[in-house]
Amino acid sequence: MAAHAKLYYLPTSFLIRLLNELTNDELNELAMETAKNDLVDVCLFLRGEFNIASISKIAETWLRIAQMSHRIEVTGDIYQIIIEHDMGAKYSHLIKEISRYL
Repeated sequence: MAAHAKLYYLPTSFLIRLLNELTNDELNELAMETAKNDLVDVCLFLRGEFNIASISKIAETWLRIAQMSHRIEVTGDIYQIIIEHDMGAKYSHLIKEISRYL
């Protein structure tokens, strides 16, 4: 079965405004659906496999292309990507929940 990946561009201000309209429960549901449905397909399409290493490589590439300030910290078994996004608490919550589900 072939994976079908679709990526779309949304202006930052538009995305922030949409996210700010959602409750935390709605953000959690969006995160779960995004992780379960969309990111698995993107990972399979771009890397040919779905695992922590492939997700991490995609995240690193996306951050570099998007020119988002970030740093990566590896301590033993813990791999952290710290992102400076200036998009607010709702975006941080969404990304945290997506990461948790992945």
